[in-house]
Amino acid sequence: MELYNTLTGLIIAYVTICLPFAAWMSKGYFDSIPRELDEAGLVDGASRLQIFLRIIMPIALPGTVATLLFAFLLAWQDLLWALCLISIDAKRTVTLGVAFTVGEFVIKWPMLTAASLIGSLPTPILYLALQRFYVEGLARGAVKG
Repeated sequence: MELYNTLTGLIIAYVTICLPFAAWMSKGYFDSIPRELDEAGLVDGASRLQIFLRIIMPIALPGTVATLLFAFLLAWQDLLWALCLISIDAKRTVTLGVAFTVGEFVIKWPMLTAASLIGSLPTPILYLALQRFYVEGLARGAVKG
């Protein structure tokens, strides 16, 4: 299938890791949404798709954002799949690039520090941008009722 040394192969690998994790994490959150909302939507004449898009998804948005943030972090910090599937320098992920700044006998500390800083910046930026959804999503998904 020629997926070695392609970003498509890496994306498929990350989806196989993140999808079960996201489903497991979302289950607790979606279980906390009352079923009465579905029934109320049906009584009002909405279709199943309308109920999902207009009633359930706005309520589930914080949990979905928290799940997406965790899935992003899971893929962003991954070293193993990138190391196994990518050998071309131009297609390396940031994590793999940081790992390769350490040589066999020499550590280039300025380059390692700069690469680590650049590699870690998206995480706090994304967290700060989505903090409201993240905290609300974790708090709501943790308690049923």
